[in-house]
Amino acid sequence: MPYAIHRVLDFGPNGTGKTLTVNLYPTDSDTATETDVGSVHEYDDGFYCWKYDSVPDSFDGAAIVFEGSTRVMAETITAPDRTILQLMLSLMGASDVIWVATTGNDSNTGRDFHSPKLTLRSALGVATSGDTIIMLPGAYADSSASGHVIPAGVKVKGCGWATKLTLSNLISSIRMGNDSELADIWIDAGASVTSAIYQSNSVTAEASFRINNCWIKGGSYGVWLLNETYKQESIIKDSHIIGGIAPYAIGQATATSLRHEMTIYDSYGLADAAVQAGADSISYGVLCQQGRMRIFNSVIESTSAKAAQATGAIHCGDPTETFGNGEVYLAGTALRSRHTAGGTVWDILSKDQNSQVWIGPDCNYNRWSVEQSNGGRIFDELLNIHTKVSILQGGESIYYASANPAHASNTPISHGHYVLDSYDTIQGANDAASFGDAVYALPGASGEAFAVTGSTTMSTGVDLHGVGIDRTKISYTGAGEADSVTNPIIVLSGINRVEDLTITENTTTGVGGIVHLSGAGTIVLDHVKANVKRTAVVFSSTTAIAAAVENCTLKAGQYAIQAEDAAHTIYLAGDHQFFDVRESYSPAGVDLDLAALHLRNGSDVYGEAWLNSEATTSARTVHGIDAGAGTKVVLAGSIATSNTGNTNNETDIDADGALCVVCVAGCNYEQRKTVTANGGRILDSAAHMLVAADKVVDTGTTPYQVKHIERGTTNTIMLQDLKDPSDGNVTSESTRVGRQVTPP
Repeated sequence: MPYAIHRVLDFGPNGTGKTLTVNLYPTDSDTATETDVGSVHEYDDGFYCWKYDSVPDSFDGAAIVFEGSTRVMAETITAPDRTILQLMLSLMGASDVIWVATTGNDSNTGRDFHSPKLTLRSALGVATSGDTIIMLPGAYADSSASGHVIPAGVKVKGCGWATKLTLSNLISSIRMGNDSELADIWIDAGASVTSAIYQSNSVTAEASFRINNCWIKGGSYGVWLLNETYKQESIIKDSHIIGGIAPYAIGQATATSLRHEMTIYDSYGLADAAVQAGADSISYGVLCQQGRMRIFNSVIESTSAKAAQATGAIHCGDPTETFGNGEVYLAGTALRSRHTAGGTVWDILSKDQNSQVWIGPDCNYNRWSVEQSNGGRIFDELLNIHTKVSILQGGESIYYASANPAHASNTPISHGHYVLDSYDTIQGANDAASFGDAVYALPGASGEAFAVTGSTTMSTGVDLHGVGIDRTKISYTGAGEADSVTNPIIVLSGINRVEDLTITENTTTGVGGIVHLSGAGTIVLDHVKANVKRTAVVFSSTTAIAAAVENCTLKAGQYAIQAEDAAHTIYLAGDHQFFDVRESYSPAGVDLDLAALHLRNGSDVYGEAWLNSEATTSARTVHGIDAGAGTKVVLAGSIATSNTGNTNNETDIDADGALCVVCVAGCNYEQRKTVTANGGRILDSAAHMLVAADKVVDTGTTPYQVKHIERGTTNTIMLQDLKDPSDGNVTSESTRVGRQVTPP
């Protein structure tokens, strides 16, 4: 008996590796002869026996016994003059079988197991409706220029991956007849310029076919429905389909109302431009030009390395924009597209004449790698939810950057829209973003920082978010600079928000932290921690900007906040602002003046904070607030301190310049550590009311009531004579507060 393979019985999940024994009952004998037909192996939804030894051509009966099963499967079959394999087919209800084997001959009828045909083409030539063609294990090849046609109602079955058919001619593919079926076979038609499996205009009536448990490769298309007059349908299940242009495709029809249909279950489809037999500009996992596709619990991929070629998982509509009205329904399906040469790539493209893609439950794809145009539509409830969330987030599209190399790359497939497929640099995510978008910087698995050696420049209108002030860290390890504005850690560009992160640097000469260099706009820094050797935050644009600094901790070796070159406006807000400037943070050997706030050119600061500056070198000049001409500082509930050990060089508040006003109501500072010069003023209602308004001061001869204190070069107190308001030394209280006297 020839070498053979066929499914025998489904023995349940414990069948793998067990032995199938056939007990034969020869004619006129009651003694059974045991014949071991080999081990049983699991495949698909049943079990297969991979070997049959020679058995008698005739016998009275056979008992098929599964050895080692928890429930012995045994059945005695009386069928004299039939081979054991034919008996097994009778168990499955098979009839009218045409056999094909690599040891066969096309001159045989193929109707007997011992007389198989050699080629599928010959078997197809004699098959009629109701026949089943079984291709036994082996490698088959056909290089004929003519294609194969499976007649209506005929089934072609192989023995799983053990049966392989190679079609090496450019057009030697397989056309399916109505109610035909292809199952359990490996078909390689990679050399075909058309498709491996197809329906065409040669089918002159409505038709349908089925593909089950097949591995199929086509040089252009894997499975292709094309008929300009009659509706064609197909059902594909448990199959692996590869196509150079598309594994699954429905072509156009002349009648716009005609809809071919393809339903795909539990299958895999790959559009791989590398196996294209002919030239094409696009590859698709699914191409649905004018028909309906339903895809359930499957995976669809597309890939290309051809720079001039586009690639996508789903293309609904006609690429030539001649026909459209495609419809694709997805459920439980994953889509993936990639281009290794930088060409156009998408996961879903819905294009032309009301083409529609409906995304059902449990689908996965890159929701930013989609396009709808020329009337095409994409419907996805999860995408709607994401859109609503984006609205709640201020309409931002989010781009992720991650310090975890397992989740990040230079060119993420999802364009950085997913946490587990992020950019590996903040700059890369920023460059992908547009005005109104946000970049989220994610730490490494163990909190690793983003290590940067140069400036990260945020585009106008792009925000930078961390995931926590002590979790997302940006660590600068590049070259130091002689100032705070050359090569800083983060450069802002006019309209930016930075929040929930920490920036640090480790250089010899120091760098600046966050710097806004040019242009007008608004800046928000919220829950930012900076630790740098020079200035933590710099506003040096020649065009005025408005900035809010909220709940920030700024540690610097020169200034915590520096605002100059324009009349910038800065608001300090939050419950725990701390600006700490110290000589110990400064670059070694560099003599810098220190200030928590350093303001020039009309810049204004409003709000509250704890401002601290201190040095151990007494020659350094140290300020809590260093305000120049035209600047205004209005603080409430704040603290300003300075310390060098040398009172001549330490100033809590320095108001120096015309129109410089520092208002510090309810603040804590040392009055002896204040300086007003060149028209600068310090206004403090608490200092002006050093004693209560009704407190009487007796200078020895005349009691006076303290009205207010004016601090200046003379440190004078304004008093009013209570004894004789009209004695000539004072005027009426309604016109003057009182006469100026030397404090008692």
